[in-house]
Amino acid sequence: MGYQNEKTPAGETTGVNGVSDGGDLNHRQHTTVNGGGGKAQSVAERLFENGGENLLDAGLRAAKRGWKIFPCNGKKEPLTSHGFKDATTDGAIIRAWAKNWSGALWGRALEASVLVIDLDMKHGKNGKREFEKLQSCKPEQFDAPRVATATGGIHIYADATGRDFKNTVDKIALGVDTKTHGGYPLPPVRR
Repeated sequence: MGYQNEKTPAGETTGVNGVSDGGDLNHRQHTTVNGGGGKAQSVAERLFENGGENLLDAGLRAAKRGWKIFPCNGKKEPLTSHGFKDATTDGAIIRAWAKNWSGALWGRALEASVLVIDLDMKHGKNGKREFEKLQSCKPEQFDAPRVATATGGIHIYADATGRDFKNTVDKIALGVDTKTHGGYPLPPVRR
């Protein structure tokens, strides 16, 4: 199901996949890596601090936050036999992976309660512009935690609890992907 521009009750918006957010998705108190406060501030800070001094440090930091991770190659392909299904917070396994694949990146296996709206800016795609058309605001103005990607795009993190989102690529719009359970973003870029 693609994006649908539906009429919704006052205070609600129709978001990705045409699902009404019940007035919560855009209007909940969130912050971005650029500022804000409250509970969402800690979420944004954790997203921003995903990196570390090296691969092992980054992996252990992610695991300490409760994020299940697994190693990926430079093409974003899992290096383990079962990919995201092998994701773990176990420090011993993360240490072994970091030793075995020193040039790897960490993929974060998403739980069903997390939705990442991935705005791509590569291969002629302009997910930021498409998002702005769909939401009537720039991604930087969208009220949710977000991080920059290595290719100039943005990952917007939203609460998907109680909603049935799917992993999609270019289905909502060219350059606008969704990731949730079974999907995995790679770490954000520190700038």
